[in-house]
Amino acid sequence: MSVAEPHHHHDEIKVPKPLLIAVGCVLALSVAIAALASSTGAGVLKPRVEDVAASASLVFVDEPDGAVSVHAADTGETVHVFSADSGGFVRTAMRAIAFERRRRGIGSAPPVTLARTTDGRLILSDPSTSKSVALNAFSDASAASFAVLLQPEGRGDDHDRP
Repeated sequence: MSVAEPHHHHDEIKVPKPLLIAVGCVLALSVAIAALASSTGAGVLKPRVEDVAASASLVFVDEPDGAVSVHAADTGETVHVFSADSGGFVRTAMRAIAFERRRRGIGSAPPVTLARTTDGRLILSDPSTSKSVALNAFSDASAASFAVLLQPEGRGDDHDRP
């Protein structure tokens, strides 16, 4: 009786070499474009000066009672106070900015810029990190929570509102 040799199946997937080269080129190009955009600021959302209808340089301060007060950077005037149980979107946006600043070793003192463009967009920019957020991209209600900071009649605190 003869002993059968074990049968080995070698299921190999053969990928054509030109396809591997093409995939490698696409990956290299993607990395190069991302590096170029990062180093030159291409794609950064920054309104042109002539497109800005209104803007304010603001400092946000977490208060001991849980409120967030917003101050004009140039005068220190209190622009608005979000009580502890309001301003959820504002808090979230500012946490994202604070996180990026901590990551870069930047404190909370530098102001942020809130701008309304002539076409109605609201853009929150942090000049210390060069990061910007288009607030309208989230929702009109989210943008409105920041828009009040650009309107003199909206200044005050959340308890002044219906």
